[in-house]
Amino acid sequence: MMFIMRTQKQNLAPLVMITDEQFSKLKLKLLAFGKIELIILSSSMEPVIQIKDVVTVKPFRKKIKNFDIVAFYLYEQICVHIYLEILFLNTKSVFKTYSYRTVDVDPAIQQASILGEVVSHRLNLAQKISFMFRIAFR
Repeated sequence: MMFIMRTQKQNLAPLVMITDEQFSKLKLKLLAFGKIELIILSSSMEPVIQIKDVVTVKPFRKKIKNFDIVAFYLYEQICVHIYLEILFLNTKSVFKTYSYRTVDVDPAIQQASILGEVVSHRLNLAQKISFMFRIAFR
C-alpha cells in the first residue's frame, strides 16, 4: 500500500518507496510526536480505508489484537493491513497480516517492521465477519 506522509505542518511529502534508514527515522518520529498521519494511495483496504483517506498511526501501547489495522514496513514501503495472528518461527514471533479487499496474506512481518496501530479506522462487526468468511472460503 503506497502512501504519502502528512507532517505536523500539513506539508505533504511523498514517501512511496523508502529505505531502511528512512523507516527507522519515521519510527523515531512516531515515538517523538506520538502519532503520524498517512494518506493512503492504494485500494488494498477498501471499503474500510479508501484511496486518499488520511489514517492516524500511533505507537502500540497494548498487545496487538486480531483485526487491529497496523502500519508496517515491507518491500521498501509502508503497508496498512489487518493483523490476524501471530506465528512463532525459530523462537521469533512474526505477524500475519492481510489485505482487506483481496484477502491476500502478506509475508510474515517481524516485530521490528511494525510501525504502529492505525487508530483512525477500525473494522466493524459486519466487516470482521465478512473478512473471516472470505478467508475461510477462498
